[in-house]
Amino acid sequence: DELAAVARQVAAPRHVRRRAASGVRLARPLHVTAATSSVRGPSSSSPFPAMGKVLDETVAYDRYLTVFDRTVEFPEDGGLTVKYDLVGHPRANFRFAVIFPFHPKDSKAKTPAKVTVIREYIQASNSLGYSLPTGGFNPKKHTSLSNAASDELAEEARLEGSLIDMLDAIDPEHPGFVEGKWCSNRFRPYLAVDPKPMANPPKRDKEEFSIETNRVTFPELKRLMYSGEMMVPSIVTANMAIERLLKEGHDLGL
Repeated sequence: DELAAVARQVAAPRHVRRRAASGVRLARPLHVTAATSSVRGPSSSSPFPAMGKVLDETVAYDRYLTVFDRTVEFPEDGGLTVKYDLVGHPRANFRFAVIFPFHPKDSKAKTPAKVTVIREYIQASNSLGYSLPTGGFNPKKHTSLSNAASDELAEEARLEGSLIDMLDAIDPEHPGFVEGKWCSNRFRPYLAVDPKPMANPPKRDKEEFSIETNRVTFPELKRLMYSGEMMVPSIVTANMAIERLLKEGHDLGL
């Protein structure tokens, strides 16, 4: 009957194409089943050639993070089939930004170059840790990832200013750095040169209750980067910013 036909159509696997935050069509289709129809899967989040064939991808768990159960076949390895767990933020289009707020040396005031870092509660270690301002793309709120970066700079660091996408110097079409082997999120590193304090900063999210902001010198930053207390995306972003700023001739006190 008509109702049964509709049910079969909804349950049948189908492929739809998804666009990245930049509007560029992604290379691979998103596999959708009845179990994933309300949550976008990560199978299309990589722009690189696929090694295996994704046979199925369903949602195993969904709250702040989404856990996907993916079945992959490897035809060149005798048709080997393996099941994997992946995590990511589908509602952020699997994209987030990390911002390096750089405060240049002021010779007149005799203040060294500094960077604003965030100290906040880290769920994984159940302790306080360090990062740079970081946040995800929200398609309901942001027009681009750089727009999301500006919002996070304002919300977490209470700063505003122009942003430089540091990957543009490498390749404007760079897909961003993958967060982890088992994670489908990708991030882009941004540099904010001499951002200014905001008069009326936006409210922070509920889970950001513990955030503290600190301006640290570059020797202090280097110590935090290798202390085990700083998040890896922030370490990558900091290394890129330090390399760029030194090439531009900034005195970082290193």
